[in-house]
Amino acid sequence: MDAEAPVTADSGAYLVHVSLGTPAFPIVAIADTGSDVIWTQCQPCADCYTQTAPMFDPKSSTTYREISCSSTIFGCSHEGGGTFSPNASGIVGLGGGAASLVSQLGSTTGGKFSYCLASFGDDKPSTLTFGQSAAVSGGVSTPLLTDPRNPTFYFLRLDAISVGTKKIAFTGASGGGGGGNIIIDSGTTLTIVPKGVLSELADAVSSQVSGGTPVQVQGLDTCFEENVVCLAFAGSASLAIYGNVAQQNFRVGYDLKGETLSFEPADCTAGSSA
Repeated sequence: MDAEAPVTADSGAYLVHVSLGTPAFPIVAIADTGSDVIWTQCQPCADCYTQTAPMFDPKSSTTYREISCSSTIFGCSHEGGGTFSPNASGIVGLGGGAASLVSQLGSTTGGKFSYCLASFGDDKPSTLTFGQSAAVSGGVSTPLLTDPRNPTFYFLRLDAISVGTKKIAFTGASGGGGGGNIIIDSGTTLTIVPKGVLSELADAVSSQVSGGTPVQVQGLDTCFEENVVCLAFAGSASLAIYGNVAQQNFRVGYDLKGETLSFEPADCTAGSSA
């Protein structure tokens, strides 16, 4: 089975456009490889975050059924909070756990999906693709690692980061399955690295900037005027996450059967990723 859905950038996240119920009701939810559960806000909603798009009404769908939480096919949220963009109606979990869309599609996709994330501020949609057409044949590949104790997350092994001629060893990150040390997550904006790595990285980047005036921006470590640009990294004691800014304008292909992750430079607004 091959399938494709449009993806748009919004407030540090990427929203996938899908339909739910019968008749089909359009929803726009965050495409998130760092979580599993698939859900949308539903009427009646006693304590929900503000949502600009119309909210799904289960009573209007002839295929809606109440099932046990352990099934988790597609969940209705009637009460909840959190910090979400008003343009998002929920989350499409693409993680490795049993409740995710990837797991529920099972063998029909051949264990393959990919996405191409356009830059923030670009109004053209990019794509989320499932099946054989999601295969990324060019670029580079690396082992895709999982941890049976926490199957949601996809781990990679990062050894070093290069800035110009300087090579910064990637140390201090908590481990994952099979020797992985960083989680790749389409639902996290910044790339998060151990504080020691961030300090070396910021110094190396600053040394390469010519004519830039340093400026303070809340929540970001290294920024320069004019037309403020910042290093899209944040520090942590030991957590490491490969965020979506660093994945922009690449086709990122997941081959769960082959246990590989592939990257290929791409114009993510050029249309179909196939």
